[in-house]
Amino acid sequence: MSKKNAVKNLELGFFNVASLTGTPTLMVNGFMTESCFAIRISNDSNVAVQISYDGVTAHDVVLAQGVLFINLLNSADRDVNFAKGAGIYVSGTAGTGFIYFGGYYLASN
Repeated sequence: MSKKNAVKNLELGFFNVASLTGTPTLMVNGFMTESCFAIRISNDSNVAVQISYDGVTAHDVVLAQGVLFINLLNSADRDVNFAKGAGIYVSGTAGTGFIYFGGYYLASN
């Protein structure tokens, strides 16, 4: 088994907040195709949005022009990651701008 020693990035996910309806909606490219140790959600819009990791329950909020960064590398258990296949859903009131989602994972070099 080769050692995972390279940090790689997921394809950028995004969502136009003009289409927000209050119902959690999966972001474009919003699935974690790899098990991520860190995620970043940037809200480049004029409205606060709620983030859901299961498409049902609101788990986080990102204020207008705000950033949510979760880094699990500093956890007590270094093997903690976001689950591969988990989705990033957004909900809130329609506004102007985009939400962006980035993920980081370890891979073999």
